[in-house]
Amino acid sequence: MSKRTLAILAALGATTIYGLNHTIAKGVMPVYITPFGFIMLRVLGATFLFWSISFLAPKEKIERKDWGRVMLCSLFGMAINMLAFFKGLDLSTPINSAVLVTTTPIIVVVLSFFLIKEKIRSLKIVGIVIGLAGALFLVLYGNEIRQDASNIPLGNTLFLLNS
Repeated sequence: MSKRTLAILAALGATTIYGLNHTIAKGVMPVYITPFGFIMLRVLGATFLFWSISFLAPKEKIERKDWGRVMLCSLFGMAINMLAFFKGLDLSTPINSAVLVTTTPIIVVVLSFFLIKEKIRSLKIVGIVIGLAGALFLVLYGNEIRQDASNIPLGNTLFLLNS
């Protein structure tokens, strides 16, 4: 099997797991586990896996000046990002989470414009406007009544924070 095929299969597997996560996580929350418990399991599981693999990897020392950045990235990448998604899923629906997670590329394009001064062409602007209109429509008007979704607008807002 070529490296390209292996990479495609790995990406397909990761995407499948990520897609199933919306429905499976919603099915077990909050009856069997809370959003915060879910995050604890994920973090502990990842810690164990990375720690186990670390014995096989070359040893590298993190420079003292980089520790602040590592802590900031862990706060935003692990704590805020995952908690926003799982708490949002607890409050909203799997369909809304799957739709609103598609705003991530839109946010990346907008941030790249402000942070690294990347040009945004007219086709990207049209895509951004359409995507944000759909996300805002869901957030502002997505207040259907469901027993398993106690606060859909707040959940949708947390999905956008996650994105």
